[in-house]
This record gives sequence, structure tokens and C-alpha cells, in this order.
Amino acid sequence: MSKTQQQALKELKACAQRLGHTPTAAQFNADPKTTIPSRRLASLWPGGWREALAAADLHQGWSNEALSQALRLLATKIGKLPTSRDINASSELPSAALYLRRFGSLKAARKAAGLDSLDRSSASAIIQQGVKLSAQLGHLPSWSEWTKAHKADPLLASEWQVYRRFGGGNGAWRMFHYCLLEAGAS
Repeated sequence: MSKTQQQALKELKACAQRLGHTPTAAQFNADPKTTIPSRRLASLWPGGWREALAAADLHQGWSNEALSQALRLLATKIGKLPTSRDINASSELPSAALYLRRFGSLKAARKAAGLDSLDRSSASAIIQQGVKLSAQLGHLPSWSEWTKAHKADPLLASEWQVYRRFGGGNGAWRMFHYCLLEAGAS
């Protein structure tokens, strides 16, 4: 192993220790204490970044709990359930591909992270949220009240999700209100 490779591995291990987990290339580059760009580091091994991680004995990567915690933090930061695009755009998380490999699907990864309180395709989940919000407000929520509630709680369906789920046209919000009344909202 060359001196350059040894230095690269030393920096990679130190970065992982500071972060508490295997760094992504973006995290490695963002670390102010690293001196080698991740592209240069990856070019030192035929297998690139993954082989460098393996050489540094960091091939185990993120634990499931670390992945879940990072996903919960991202959901809070962006104010919605993270998509693959959101995950890949974040420098604090590994790629969405790792979530898919580890959990089988993004939906399963969200469930493992405790972000499954809203199944976007489930009208019943949205109705339950609507009944709860109606009880807090003392009346059926308006579009603007729902928008405000969604901003305060990113795991609440957005007003647009409600709109689309209940027909997406004229009368969608009235249909939602009807369903809330049928479910016992006041």
C-alpha cells in the first residue's frame, strides 16, 4: 500500500470517527479536517469509494438505527416525508440506493424510521388526521387551517395530498369534509 493510500485511509477513518458512522463522499468533502478530496481518495483504489471504505474497514457502513435516525432528521428538516431525490440531495445521508438495499424499499425504510404514520395512499389515515384536527379546532378545517397545521407537523398530509386523495377537482374539499363528518368529526 502506497503512502498516499495510507494517508487517505487515515483521513477516512478519522472522519468516520468524528461523524460516528461511515461517511458519504459528500460528508467526507464537507469535513474541514480532511485534506484529500473524495474523488482523489476514490481514485486510489480500482473499486473506487466502496473499495476505499472496505480498505479502511468501514465496509459495514451505517447501522439500521443510524439510517433511520438520519431519515427522521431529514423529514423534520424538509418538512415532509423524504423521497429518494430528497435523500440523494442531502449531504448528511448516504444515497437512497443504500436505503433500498438495506430495507427493500423506501416505504419500508420510512416505516423502520417511524415515519409510516401517513400512508399517502390511505384515505383512512388522512381522515383520522382530519378528525383529530377538527377536534382541536372545534370545527371542520379550512384549506388554510390545514396548510398551517401541516407546516407545524410535517407528518400530517399536505393540503394537496388531501385534495388529490378526495377527487382532486371541484368538490374535493367538500368530499373530505363529508368523510370527516361520517367519521365523527364535528
